[in-house]
Amino acid sequence: MLLSSVFMLSVLITGPIGSGKSSALATFGERGWLTLTADDVVALLQQPSGAAFPYILERFPTATLTDSDGSTVIDKAKLRTHIFSDKSAKESLEAILHPLVQTEITQWLTTHSDRHCVVEIPLIDSESPYLELFDHVVAITADDASIDRKASQTGLTTEQVATIRCNQPSNDAYIALADTHIANDSTEEEFVLRVAELAGQLIMR
Repeated sequence: MLLSSVFMLSVLITGPIGSGKSSALATFGERGWLTLTADDVVALLQQPSGAAFPYILERFPTATLTDSDGSTVIDKAKLRTHIFSDKSAKESLEAILHPLVQTEITQWLTTHSDRHCVVEIPLIDSESPYLELFDHVVAITADDASIDRKASQTGLTTEQVATIRCNQPSNDAYIALADTHIANDSTEEEFVLRVAELAGQLIMR
């Protein structure tokens, strides 16, 4: 990975759905790291004032609803239904969002180059431009039981979570891209402890 020109570190957390990335990110945050998730960036981009909104509205005109003040907003449930049922729809949405998300994350890292920063991004492969943006890549993996756990924590069904997982890289693929791999294969307390130790070790390097 390319090191930044300043002494502050930038860390990328990646891994499949349900592996524990959000817990790992929160643990870094508790140790003083500035945190961001790609999902948060997507949410902002999809707001009526967001850069992606007019493009999503044009491509998915039925994936909207009217909120309490009469404004048109993206209906995430309808949009999710589109991309789960139509591969071309998923590819269209990714074509809209991915370049915008990358731009926002790059700008965020630049703005906060005086802080230790960590960003959670679920979809990474060997060709990903994100690999050049971060000093250290951490892969979090878990077994298939994590699919049921993730479904119980969100509004997604087990089938929807399984579909997402099938469209993500394998655990081995994530591990191959990482500088550090943490398997979420024990208790939550043990997992958090291992992540906290890594967060401290990286600052001490």
